[in-house]
Amino acid sequence: MAIGVDNAHEKVRAYNDHIKDIQNFLENFEEYDTKENSGEDVVMMAAEEEVGKEESIWKHRKYMKSLQSISNKESSVLYVEIDDILSFGKYENKVTEYNNLVHSILSNTKRYVQLIYIAADNCLPVPTRTNIIDFKLEEINNTKRSEAMKTCNVPAYLRSSFEVYIKASKRMPITPLREVRAEYVGGYVQVNCIVTRVSNVKPRIQVVNYTCEVCGSSIWQSVEGTNYMPLSDCESSQCKNNKRTGNLKCNIKESKFTKFQEIRIQEPADQVPTGNVPRTMKVIAMGENTRKLLPGMYVTISGVFLPVVKEGFQAFRSGLTADTYFEVHYVHSFVTTKKVSLTEYEKKLVKQMEDDEKEREKKSKEDALNGSSGGIGGGAYEVLHSQFYDKLANSIAPEIFGMLDVKKGLLLQLIGGVTNKVNDGMKIRGNIHILLMGDPGVAKSQLLTQITKIAPRSIYATGKGSSGVGLTASVVRDQNTSEVTLEGGALVLADNGICCIDEFDKMDESDRTAIHEVMEQQTVSIAKAGITTTLNARSSVLAAANPISGRYDPRKSPVANMNLPDSLLSRFDLQFLLLDIPDKEKDLRLARHVLYVHKNEKAPSDDFEFNRSMSSQQRQGMGMDQTSHSRSSTKKARRRRNNDEIQDNENENNINQEQRVFSTVFMRYFIEKAQSYTPLVPKELVSEIVEHYVELRRREKIEVTREDWRKTYTTPRTLLGILRLSQALARLRFSNIVERADFEEATRLMIESKKSVTKPGNTGGFSNPGAKNKRHDFRDQIIEIIKDIHRKQAEKIAREDEESMIDEMIEISISDIETRISHRGLLKQQLELVIDEYIELGVLSKSKDGQFISFITDFS
Repeated sequence: MAIGVDNAHEKVRAYNDHIKDIQNFLENFEEYDTKENSGEDVVMMAAEEEVGKEESIWKHRKYMKSLQSISNKESSVLYVEIDDILSFGKYENKVTEYNNLVHSILSNTKRYVQLIYIAADNCLPVPTRTNIIDFKLEEINNTKRSEAMKTCNVPAYLRSSFEVYIKASKRMPITPLREVRAEYVGGYVQVNCIVTRVSNVKPRIQVVNYTCEVCGSSIWQSVEGTNYMPLSDCESSQCKNNKRTGNLKCNIKESKFTKFQEIRIQEPADQVPTGNVPRTMKVIAMGENTRKLLPGMYVTISGVFLPVVKEGFQAFRSGLTADTYFEVHYVHSFVTTKKVSLTEYEKKLVKQMEDDEKEREKKSKEDALNGSSGGIGGGAYEVLHSQFYDKLANSIAPEIFGMLDVKKGLLLQLIGGVTNKVNDGMKIRGNIHILLMGDPGVAKSQLLTQITKIAPRSIYATGKGSSGVGLTASVVRDQNTSEVTLEGGALVLADNGICCIDEFDKMDESDRTAIHEVMEQQTVSIAKAGITTTLNARSSVLAAANPISGRYDPRKSPVANMNLPDSLLSRFDLQFLLLDIPDKEKDLRLARHVLYVHKNEKAPSDDFEFNRSMSSQQRQGMGMDQTSHSRSSTKKARRRRNNDEIQDNENENNINQEQRVFSTVFMRYFIEKAQSYTPLVPKELVSEIVEHYVELRRREKIEVTREDWRKTYTTPRTLLGILRLSQALARLRFSNIVERADFEEATRLMIESKKSVTKPGNTGGFSNPGAKNKRHDFRDQIIEIIKDIHRKQAEKIAREDEESMIDEMIEISISDIETRISHRGLLKQQLELVIDEYIELGVLSKSKDGQFISFITDFS
């Protein structure tokens, strides 16, 4: 049989050449700082002079500086970046050679890391700090030990006092965990994952030292695999010359150990195909890479995919198959958003947001010098103005009809509030919890599924399929070491994300009590199997529950309908009751929506429903929705409806000109951008928030007196919930200050959620965002906002001067009104129409500059 030699064997001959190339790269690669002439560079140069003149010889040589700090015992890790090797190849005009070197490093990482150790050891500079005061006795012993191992031909990567890791290129693609197959064995891979289990850090032996009891020679044994056979007989030249066999005694103090940690990772939920089980993988972290990962963390791990090498009987038993593991080289934050998959309209928005952020950063320095606080940029305000709030809300499950307020609440839950920490260590959570209750078939589970797809970090669980241990944390015993370790549950894995729990009412009471601590304290306390610890579970809970009797009984409270305790219901900031109440108009719109989605396999645009209703309003000149057709003009109505459908199809074809529903990728980008802001409540809003909370408690007390029981509770948690919603709305505007409009919109959502529970007959689970409500025409809503601003300004003037009489007209800023109506999805054109109509009626008047309006007559 002929024996073939492939290209991989030919590359072995180039090892020496590659060692020279790597050594040349480490010695001569230069990295120039963009701030060469800045004040920071002067400070760094002064610090270098204090350290010693010998270090300044390296100047911009990045890796020689790192090796110098390693030689001085100031550092223990050398990170080699792939991008630096590629740029050095261009600088040396050896692009092909260094491209081949990079290809070899990425395809045969384990071997080439050993070559980097050899090259780094060859060019390791002399220590510049040789004073005995600066060195510890242990470091001196380590230096002597490395020299002794070098004389005994111990490999460089085992005897070196530093560690070498490869840092991936910024352009390197991220491989899904499910796609890591046999062709990646031995190569460099980068994956996104969730950490599910972390073991304790243990010492792992690398080099064993023996001392001969006869001749006193020191013997070194390299340990390169997972196990080894200790030496027993001395093979030194002295024992051989004396023809004696000395016994070797293991010297633990002189042996070399490294930190070792075993980790279990799992692929993220958004990468798991429907109906499949998430893939898991064992990860090995050594040295300085230990203690960097905790259960529940979402990270991007770069490293080497390797097989487990077995020896002896274990290798014979395993046969041709081998277990695999992932050796960590670099850990960084989880990469969630890819701007490449954005649409053109979304790319314009992203570019405008980034430009506005740069402008705000420039103005922030000027504002800090002037002592003023910078607000949101003008361009960003235009982006977030008008119906942008509604667009983001409608982008959550656009295939689901209506439920605009519910989607707005879910949008604010995705963004979240700000977590505050008191001086004594107590934390006030910023996560928003939402409970969806109601009849079966109102798309509660669909909303939960869509949230798991949009949220950057999310876990989906069901009530019956999850126990208390499965939601919090479980104790697992290692099969190999028999040690007890903790494995995070759904709430721990959803740390800094959202945990969606369907069929919340089906959970056992003992399992449901485990969620109480998580929802308020944001931690999971464990006291099992001798392990007492606290894990972070900073996750928002989105739960869906069905009535215990099948259909919701409006005459009973949610406690009686859902069989949920008051202590648990009070922890939810928003509770929406979704009922399937027969209504001809809503059923007609719902049926059209469902059939459109079924036929076109996508959600209709806003124009589909808005034009359908507004076209008839313009013809009829009324503020009502299009309902039934006149009996006398049935044929004309049918023809008109067909024309409307044709017009709707044309609008659907042209909808790409201005996108109405954003993609999941853009939603994630927007959420991550909004979460970078930390809005605070100004002092002028504190008194108003307190008065509103007291008024809510007073009204609830009156209702309890009338009905002898209540369906909802207003507790101090309700006040904190309003603050969290207000902060989320401020983040939605990319602002660090909570405005009055944010507080009012948060209050409105809170009141609407309570109304859905206290008065379920007046509202249903389905509400069309494009159609009008009979009780709230846009004219009535705008006038109510204007009257509310007028009343608050009058009360403010009365508080400031109680003796003064408000005889002169109060001017109301039109910009304040625009801010208020934008949160309700109303347009600026509608405001102008209402102002013009009431000016003609003699109710309102406008200032000369057109910036203010005022009431002419008493319109209270």
